Amino acid sequence: MEVFHKLPLILHTILTILGIFVSYYVVLFFIHLRRIKRSFKGAKGPEKCHWLFGSFFTFPAESHKRLMYFVEMANTYGSKQGYVLLWGMFQKPIVVPCSPKVTMKICKSNEPKSKGLGGPYRFLQPWLGEGLLVANGEKWARNRRLLTPAFHFDILKPYTKVFNQSADTLVKKITTNVEAGERFEVFQNVCLCTLEIILKCAFSYSKDVQNAGYGSHMFDTCITISFVSFQNMFVISVLKSNHCFCLSPSYITKQSEWTNITLFLVSSLYFFELVVSNRNLNSITCSAYLFTRHPITFFDTVWNISSVGRQFRKDCEFVHSVAEEIIDKRRDTLEQTGKPMSSRYIDFLDILLTARDEEGRGLSRLEIRNEVDTFLFEGHDTTASAISWILYSLAENPECQRKCQAEIDEVLGDSETGDVEWSDLNQLEYLTMCIKEGMRLHAPVTGVARETEQDFDLGDRVAPKGTMFMISMNVLNHMENVWGSDHMEFKPERFSKENVDKIEHFQYVPFSAGPRNCIEQNFAMNEEKVVLSKLLRNFTFRLDPDHEVIKKVSGVMRTKDGMFMFAEKRKC
Repeated sequence: MEVFHKLPLILHTILTILGIFVSYYVVLFFIHLRRIKRSFKGAKGPEKCHWLFGSFFTFPAESHKRLMYFVEMANTYGSKQGYVLLWGMFQKPIVVPCSPKVTMKICKSNEPKSKGLGGPYRFLQPWLGEGLLVANGEKWARNRRLLTPAFHFDILKPYTKVFNQSADTLVKKITTNVEAGERFEVFQNVCLCTLEIILKCAFSYSKDVQNAGYGSHMFDTCITISFVSFQNMFVISVLKSNHCFCLSPSYITKQSEWTNITLFLVSSLYFFELVVSNRNLNSITCSAYLFTRHPITFFDTVWNISSVGRQFRKDCEFVHSVAEEIIDKRRDTLEQTGKPMSSRYIDFLDILLTARDEEGRGLSRLEIRNEVDTFLFEGHDTTASAISWILYSLAENPECQRKCQAEIDEVLGDSETGDVEWSDLNQLEYLTMCIKEGMRLHAPVTGVARETEQDFDLGDRVAPKGTMFMISMNVLNHMENVWGSDHMEFKPERFSKENVDKIEHFQYVPFSAGPRNCIEQNFAMNEEKVVLSKLLRNFTFRLDPDHEVIKKVSGVMRTKDGMFMFAEKRKC
């Protein structure tokens, strides 16, 4: 009985200690916040800022409007200052570089990828592990050294044949639409082509991915491995409604702060239940997308107990098991024969299995799996986006399309196969200009992020430790003081021999820059040249006038409701 009498005293003691503990960290937080505010006093950026959710809470909900908002914001605040200051959740400072000087400083530094609370790379770790995209420090440096030989010119050269073969399949598929007088959806068809290419180059995968198409068992397996998610109309309708996760600024002003926060957090959980109730939405990409869109899921405990988080773990486990099975079979083959499985070319998996560092140590099974997953994730979706949007701009600009076709016809001549050879790639100068301008205008990868581990010199001030740098390719590619007032227009001559040297290197970074630039960039550029050459050699493209193409960012630059075109067969 005495114990029960003492319960109020025990409870009171516990609550007092807990109160002191919480108060201590609240005071520390406000001291830290005061120091940050003092460091960025006078820095320019949007004035509207929610005290808890930061600047992004008031941004437009629709993706294409948000892209333009970012560009207008950068040109308003960043032209003279060289960067824009935003505030993240819990008033975390976020610097968006707008000049090559600031971009160069952060890209050349050793500051790590942002994986802290709300960091964009944090949600990728259960999926890609410590692969090149996510890893930091010595781990990244060692693996980068080991993987660099995989992208040597001698290794890349035989892949040209793979590019041509998969592009030929895509040409045949489009020919079917031409003969039927039908339009075709560009992104999905190109995405299947680039997926087939990366599977062949990474694994020597021999199945016909493109003709298997969407909905087949084989494609579903490939799509899970490569992390592609085409969200169905149920989710699109939910996203369009904006009721579940994006409250507008006008609505915010009508509600009290605490009502607002409660609505936002509860609606996030409600949205999860809506999504999970649809059995088609169990892909990794969809789960990861939800993770980044809902602040409540930044906390691991909440994410792990949610139904989406549990499904995400299951999907990751499935992807990892498939990758490990492929790796183990290839390792057994290498050990038995002492040579790569494919006599045609050395694929990425061969390189990973045979790579050795200065001490003779190779990559572990887990490290190989992480890099395989990373290759598949980065190796096809980004390239598919680039090819699709370049084709879109060429269809919008018939004169540029005709110049590309004339150059391709001249370079390929009377070739019976119409294949693009390794020696042809450097001769496609105008096509290369169009590719670079297409990636400037449409930025397949819209941004990368770093987080400082020490105070960082911005030039006009010192950013404190813990500042996030959001390097937005879309922002850098649309600064009026660099590209002119016509920065939204497609003008390949920006990258002509006469003009390209005038562009500062860190102003145009489609593959990032510095030591952490994209290791696959030469592979990607060669693939884009071959696939586009094949398409333009065989067809003339025009947009469907009855369909509006609207941009949507979902990992890479996609479209909201598809990208439809008509193709006309050329007489070569």
